[in-house]
Amino acid sequence: MHKHLPPRWDAKDAWYFVTVVSRKRYPYFKTEETCRILMEACRSVRQRHPYRLGALVIMPDHWHALIKPGEKKVIESIVGSIKQRVFHATRQRGGTVIRWAAAVYGSSDSQ
Repeated sequence: MHKHLPPRWDAKDAWYFVTVVSRKRYPYFKTEETCRILMEACRSVRQRHPYRLGALVIMPDHWHALIKPGEKKVIESIVGSIKQRVFHATRQRGGTVIRWAAAVYGSSDSQ
C-alpha cells in the first residue's frame, strides 16, 4: 500500500468524513462552474456506487464530504469515482483540468 494512503476503511454501516485536496492546493473550485461539476459528479456516482451524502463543503482548493456507503460498497470506490468524473468532465470542457493530491484524508464514526 502507498505510504501516504490511509489503511482501507471498511467499517460496517458507518459515516465517513472525507477531505480531498487539489494538487499543489491549486484553487480549482473558485469558479461556480467547477463547483457544479463536482456536485454533478457526486450525484452521478450514486448510480453505480450507492451512497448517502450527508454534507458537501467546497473550498477553493479542496472539498469535504460526509459519506455513508451503501451495502457492499467501499468508501475508496466512491471517492475515487467522484474524482475521476470531475477529472474527465473538466478535461472534456477544455481549459484547466483538475488534478488531485496523492492523499485522501478521512475518518469513520465507528473508530
